[in-house]
Amino acid sequence: MADNTRPIGANTAARRALTGKLQSNPIGERIKTLRRQKAMTQTALAQGTFSPSYLSAVESGRIKPSLSALSILSDRLEVALSTLIGENGDALSSSGARNASAEEMERQDIALAQAEAALEGGNLANAQRLLGDLAGKQVSPTLAPRYGYLQGWASLVAGDLDQAEEQLRAALNQAGQSESPELTPRLHNLLGQLYQQKGDTSKALSSFLKAQQDVEGGKVKEGSFRLALLGHTADAYVSLGNSGQAINLYREALGEGDEGQDAASDSFSLSEEYLKTNNYRLARQAAQRSLHLYENRSQERQRGRLTGMYGMMLLDSDNLDQAEQQLKRATDLLTTAGDNDGLALAHANMARLALARGDKQAAGKAAAQAEQLAGEAGDPRILGQILSVTGQIAEQSGDTAAADAAFKRSLSLLEQAGAGDLVGKVSFSYGQTLLARNDSANAASYLQKAYLAAGRRFN
Repeated sequence: MADNTRPIGANTAARRALTGKLQSNPIGERIKTLRRQKAMTQTALAQGTFSPSYLSAVESGRIKPSLSALSILSDRLEVALSTLIGENGDALSSSGARNASAEEMERQDIALAQAEAALEGGNLANAQRLLGDLAGKQVSPTLAPRYGYLQGWASLVAGDLDQAEEQLRAALNQAGQSESPELTPRLHNLLGQLYQQKGDTSKALSSFLKAQQDVEGGKVKEGSFRLALLGHTADAYVSLGNSGQAINLYREALGEGDEGQDAASDSFSLSEEYLKTNNYRLARQAAQRSLHLYENRSQERQRGRLTGMYGMMLLDSDNLDQAEQQLKRATDLLTTAGDNDGLALAHANMARLALARGDKQAAGKAAAQAEQLAGEAGDPRILGQILSVTGQIAEQSGDTAAADAAFKRSLSLLEQAGAGDLVGKVSFSYGQTLLARNDSANAASYLQKAYLAAGRRFN
């Protein structure tokens, strides 16, 4: 019979031997050793986040994983991230990463996760603070593309379009040369939004379609990102006058199969508290949970806005009954998501719907609700669209002076916002209104503005 007894201290010696092996072997062998020690298959460790073939390539040394991938693997293997990275960051693909300690790289990784959660949650000031803290440090080359992506995102939200474009293009170049393929579609999506704000809709659509191609290739799997991207692409088609393609995308987006603000905010605060005590694993988990919660809220908001846009397209096609169904659903979704801007636009379209049915009282009530939600300090694109509807209601009620004031203020807001596509639509609507009054001289001026705007869209 075999002697199964072991000398006292054998477990300690074995652990020391394993630790020595982990610290001296490459990253792939470290992962493989720990995985086998836990009796896990490559498929079990991958858990759908990675493919087994990717994990096999990492373990064999054919691929150098990103720090975010290592963070996920360290959690699943229940070891510190520094165990996988090594004392000097020797697991990472760039020798420049060795200039930062494993502990500092963990701090940077957590700070970026917190910044992303802050941006997703609409807290620009917090994101800028976190990113600003990293500006004076040597960011690990492995994290550099993600850092540039978040910098560009923050600049875009802040309205600094030129700086955002410079940062996003630099990050796109870095992402193409690193193990960060999942960033590429996100960067194209942000560039598309940037070009849309600059009024270059054709360039925006090109960026959105590049992002969609990457998503279809499996680079990003998050439903919230796919939903938002479909919405941005549909909006670009609307601006270019291709309503048929836009409707197809809205339908596709709404066919895609919440926790509240407080839970997301609490997780973010918890991440900061863990970081103060150097508990990196729990800090990273709390930051990732915060991001997940904010993404869930974002998905509800996107679904509501897409439903509202689909309703608007149906309204433009005179499909009033279906438009009403979609707009009512949009108001329910946007109310739950707490999206006042989206809700304001949905109410404005409900006002248009009531006006199309000849119910001026209901139209006026819906328009008043829309203006109240948008507020004087709201999004000028949304407020401009609401004022256009208010002008139509005033005109049908016989108050031409109020109609003129509403249309002109609408155009002023939209022109200041650089919303060329909407300037064209409102100019055409006002021109038609003036023609109906037999004011052909003024009508010609606004109709010409509409045609010029349409020409810029298609050039």
